[in-house]
Amino acid sequence: MALTIFSGPYFVPRTTLSKSTNLSRPSLSPSRTVVVTALSSGASSSYWSSVNADIQNHLQRTVKAKPPLSVYEPLRHFALMAPPDDDVAAALCVASYELVGGQNRDKAVELAAALRLLYAVSYTHGPLLDPSGGGSGIVHEPYGASVRLLIGDGLLPFAIEMLVRPDKLVTEHSSRVLRVVKEVTHAIGSQGMVEGQYRETLRSKSSDGDEGLRYGHVEEICERSEKMEGKAYACSAACGAILGGGNKDDIDKLRSYGFNVGKIHGVLKKWRTEEGKENGVIMKKVEEMKDLAMKELESFEGEKVNVMYGLIDMYLGDVN
Repeated sequence: MALTIFSGPYFVPRTTLSKSTNLSRPSLSPSRTVVVTALSSGASSSYWSSVNADIQNHLQRTVKAKPPLSVYEPLRHFALMAPPDDDVAAALCVASYELVGGQNRDKAVELAAALRLLYAVSYTHGPLLDPSGGGSGIVHEPYGASVRLLIGDGLLPFAIEMLVRPDKLVTEHSSRVLRVVKEVTHAIGSQGMVEGQYRETLRSKSSDGDEGLRYGHVEEICERSEKMEGKAYACSAACGAILGGGNKDDIDKLRSYGFNVGKIHGVLKKWRTEEGKENGVIMKKVEEMKDLAMKELESFEGEKVNVMYGLIDMYLGDVN
């Protein structure tokens, strides 16, 4: 089954704080709240853009077009397909790595690049599951279905190969690499993104009047977002924390943070597709996710945690 991680149109984030988002945190001192607010409106957005650029540059150096060009040119095309501006799933790996004290950003960027390749599978296989093009996010694509299917299947092992190169398995941190692989395979497996993909196909059928889940239903939107964006963001956050040497508590908290932020992203994206349908109930769900995500950050200190708070604002700043 083709792996689809994200689908549907994306919105462009606005990084200014909105009164409707209610981002106050009672446990924080007034002075720290001011710092977070300032970062949310500017530096946080710049941080995510910078990390995404680092990931893209790494892939450009790593994924080469070589003979046979009929194979490697389309593979490189899809591998380098830049994600939408508001998609920071892979970049969250780098942020988590630095939050737990990781010192070598290049290592985190390399891991994030491998995750980006996994997410590129969605752009490759998306139109195969939704021939109408509603979920692909791709316009004027030069490659047909056969190439998409083969290249998408090729990207997955290529990404795993990036994770477990021999030189990574003979270092003092080899156990971290193996834990990362376990995290990734769990996230993209039958109880993770593959299940999310299955729910997407049910949604497509129901929109055509066939049997399936009713598209637009609040619980169904939340469930799809949990398996798709939620799993992707949780995986990235946990992998970064593992690679950065975080303890079990740190890893669990950042996994939970990523899970809830990913769900916020997915729910709001799907809600916008529905043009605000059932928005009162949706926003109550989003508020609960926001509170859970912010709670997981309370034990972290330093400047890096502020970009995590700022990410929540990126996704909530356009609400209302």
